[in-house]
Amino acid sequence: MAFGECAADAAGAGRMGAAYPVPGSASHPDSAASPRPIQPMRQTAIPILNTSYNPASFSYWVARVIRPFVGNRQTVTDAEAAEWFDEFAKLEESGAYFFSLTPILTEAVKVV
Repeated sequence: MAFGECAADAAGAGRMGAAYPVPGSASHPDSAASPRPIQPMRQTAIPILNTSYNPASFSYWVARVIRPFVGNRQTVTDAEAAEWFDEFAKLEESGAYFFSLTPILTEAVKVV
């Protein structure tokens, strides 16, 4: 299933999302059972926008991490992961590639 199809298909999008849990979410393997005692100091949004898919773009490398990860979790088939991954080069060729992400950098100190 290609990413464009996943975006239009809620079930497909859900499977891709479930296969790659967001750090800090309850489904992420590094999440603690209870929050760690920290004192947030500042948060900074870091916008990332890629309109090209090539080795100089952030999303190029992120896709290479996500594909084997979702395949190993057995939430999507290898064929679905391959179709999703292969679509990026096709979108680049047609000038239709677009990736946007805004991670939040949180600076905090551990409360003792």
